[in-house]
Order: sequence, then structure tokens, then C-alpha cells
Amino acid sequence: MTLSFFYLLIAAVFQLAWLYNMKRIKKGIWTEIKQGPLFSIKNLKAVFPLVLYLIFGISNVVFLTWSMQNIAPSIAYAIWTGIVIGAATMIDQMVSKKPLKPIKILFLLFILAGILGLRLNTP
Repeated sequence: MTLSFFYLLIAAVFQLAWLYNMKRIKKGIWTEIKQGPLFSIKNLKAVFPLVLYLIFGISNVVFLTWSMQNIAPSIAYAIWTGIVIGAATMIDQMVSKKPLKPIKILFLLFILAGILGLRLNTP
């Protein structure tokens, strides 16, 4: 069971990587690729975020699926979502360097309490 929760944590990390990699994918990537030679440095730099997007997305699904072999899907999905939401909120706060409002801290603690409650009460 512990290995399944470890897979769930890995899936959440891949989901976060997938989420923040989306910002790196350029709009109009296909027109940019069509304009130049296929295997140029410029095209590789344009395609690299798209390749990472696919790798992170597929890895996320694989690890989430592995975790659900021993954890009920509803519990696994709730914990995975809570981890991703909490971590993404904290990352956004650190990047934007805005002060964290007490109400936001309270609700993040509610998410954490929910994750811990589900984890501790899952056989």
C-alpha cells in the first residue's frame, strides 16, 4: 500500500511538471516548424516543450494508474488532486512573490488535512 501512495506522489509531481510545461509551448508551433528545415536547432527548441508535455502527461497517467491498483480510485484521485492544487498554489505564490493571505493558508491547511485524513483512513 505504501508503494501505491509513493506512485501517487510521483504522479502528482509529473502533473505539476506537465502543468508548468504548458506555459513553455509556443502558440503557432506548427507554422514555425513548417517554415524552416525539419532538423534545425530552432525547430528542436520549439518542439522540446511539446515532447516534455507528452512525456510528463503520459508518465502522470501511468503512475496514477499504478497507484489505483491498490487504492480506491476515488481516494487516489482526491489525494492526487489535493497534492497538485496545494503544490501549484504554493509554487505560484513563490513565483509571484506576493504575500500569502491568512485565508489562503487556512484553506491550504484544509486541503492538507483532507489529504492526511484520507491517507490515514485508507486500509
